[in-house]
Amino acid sequence: MNAEVPAGMRGFDPEFADLPDYILKITERIWEGRRPDLIRRYYTERCVVRGPDAVVVGADGVVKTTLEMLHEFPDRRLLGEDVIWAGNDDDGYFSSHRILSTMHHLGAGAFGSATNRPVRVRTIADCAVRENRIHEEWLVRDRGAIARQIGLDVRTLAAGLLPLGDGDPPEEIPVGSHVPIMDDDAEARAYADGWRSLWQEQRLATLSETRHSAVALELPGGETATGIAAMDRFLVGYLAAFPGSGFRPEHLVIRRDPGLPARVAMRWTAEGTHDGRGAFGPPSGAPVRIAGINHAHIAGGRVVAEWIVVDEVAVWGQILRGGSAADHRGSASAT
Repeated sequence: MNAEVPAGMRGFDPEFADLPDYILKITERIWEGRRPDLIRRYYTERCVVRGPDAVVVGADGVVKTTLEMLHEFPDRRLLGEDVIWAGNDDDGYFSSHRILSTMHHLGAGAFGSATNRPVRVRTIADCAVRENRIHEEWLVRDRGAIARQIGLDVRTLAAGLLPLGDGDPPEEIPVGSHVPIMDDDAEARAYADGWRSLWQEQRLATLSETRHSAVALELPGGETATGIAAMDRFLVGYLAAFPGSGFRPEHLVIRRDPGLPARVAMRWTAEGTHDGRGAFGPPSGAPVRIAGINHAHIAGGRVVAEWIVVDEVAVWGQILRGGSAADHRGSASAT
């Protein structure tokens, strides 16, 4: 779905040249520009922001959680690495925005007392946009990387974030109006099929068949690595912990822009049971739903760079609760 940029985007402010321009500019204004109030302008009143273990409904709720993030990390910068996008005026637009944030832990909050430590963390935010406003967002932030950099054990952080008691009943979550894009491009399909083979068949040879020997990797927990062996180690840790998990792409799009490699964005879920000894400690028997977003560069038929964002705090939370994370109100800031 590589539609050319229309001559102007219907309903968008004329200052925005295309969808990446819109996404990058409003992100900078909200965060670096210290204008969280603009969320009410660029998000619909009843927008839905979905995280791996939390859902926020309504622009006011997104403003609230954004302010909480700014309190903990007041100097947060959002460096837009890429926007992989698709869409048109009639169907609406979809963006997958990869962000590298640099910041210091200067305020008390969800991550405990301020440590003053520097943090570097990656987030990918998928947004459904129509006529200048975001109406639905899927957000995965590598909270495990934040925890490690400020000296917290990821499991301990997850335990501290578990809700106390039953709490208030969740507000009804509106059904999403965005129809997920599943690109039928051969390279995009091959990328998704490769991940399905890894998760559902545990066919690790898929890695050497689909990736460059020096593939550049950004992995959960803030790990930067190179090569197929590093990717193999990461995946085996997950596959051992959740053997036989089902894998489902939720969104898949590829872009081919002049002078750039083919770029794939894939949002996915893997559902299984914590039955094995792997990356998440002794088996607990808890059902777990892992939500992830990947970006990948493909050249010469092989993946040459890959960014995999998973919130391991959310995974640990499900293990400790002994159940999967159902939709509930919680902390999901704007990007």
